[in-house]
Amino acid sequence: MDCSIHGATNCTASNENQAGGDDDGAAQTEGTTSLQLARKDGKDINTGFLLIEGNSSTNVNVQATASYLPSSGISTLTCLATLRGGTTTGNDERANDIRMNGIPIGGTSGGVLKEVVDGDAVGVVSSQAQHVWNLDLGAAHDLYNDDPEQRDMIVTCLIATNGLQVSKEASLTLNVINVIRVVPSSFVLFGKDTNFINAQGRLEIITSGSTANHQLKLVVQAHPDIQGEVFVKSSTFGTSALHDPIPLPTTTHASKRTIVVDLPTFEGACGATVDICYLGIQIANENGQSNFTCPNENNVYCYNGPANDDAIVPAFGLDGVGSYTLRYVSECVNGDYTAAGSKECSVFETSQTCAFGLKDNCKPCPFG
Repeated sequence: MDCSIHGATNCTASNENQAGGDDDGAAQTEGTTSLQLARKDGKDINTGFLLIEGNSSTNVNVQATASYLPSSGISTLTCLATLRGGTTTGNDERANDIRMNGIPIGGTSGGVLKEVVDGDAVGVVSSQAQHVWNLDLGAAHDLYNDDPEQRDMIVTCLIATNGLQVSKEASLTLNVINVIRVVPSSFVLFGKDTNFINAQGRLEIITSGSTANHQLKLVVQAHPDIQGEVFVKSSTFGTSALHDPIPLPTTTHASKRTIVVDLPTFEGACGATVDICYLGIQIANENGQSNFTCPNENNVYCYNGPANDDAIVPAFGLDGVGSYTLRYVSECVNGDYTAAGSKECSVFETSQTCAFGLKDNCKPCPFG
């Protein structure tokens, strides 16, 4: 008895099925249950698959064909992904990067697809009972930016009936390209500690922008769940459906887990003819494989992490404005107050000499 794939419980039955059934009560069809894997694009199954994490356009379609299924009992296809040369239990997370029809197939149990009850129920003469599973194999995003640039994975499949293995294993090799994901967790102004991502995950930055006296700098930190480098020669843009992206000067920290972004003046962001405008934020890495875009085309989650409350979503305008991340408002203008960005605005004793508000609706800043 062989038990190399743990998803087939109770190890295996004989690979050569005998008419009249087995101890588990599953009558066998005449012949040996076999399993064949074939690429739907007609290429040799031994030709290497190249999957890019999070890029569904690199997914590969495979047909798994089982012949001479047992004529009674429940037959299933089980597939398990492992690192080439690695152990199943030691690399569960990496193995679960591989998805079969959306199902993670790492760990000790792999993924089980589509039960076939009584072999001839699939519409073929029982002595030739056959079934075809259509598999969509892809590589999901993970939390490991520090994975090797490329790693080899093996997907091994078998047929089990009533929990007993009745076919020899069939396998294929996948080459997975690691993607360094751009996932931030905090946006704060330089010298401050208030995160613009609130407790509900909403990201909203309200500002009048930099001034002649003061350059506003936005410090962006990597998400703690993401291991390894996050920002690799990153570029940042203010995005809008109304105009081309606005490049925002960006400095990457040596750790590649922090960037500092210079925010433009109000005129640089909005022009000179409006009092308010809305922008999104996009942070893109040099290789172009991953970026953080908020809002994105889904207009909901800019990041949705492993925990239920681990999410980043854009803000939504209440006045008919769509989703956004940056809201620019004209600073109040009043000669009775010190210009915004002056050092007096940051000193406890003199902070009330500065003001906030829109255009001529100025209100003195509170102490501190």
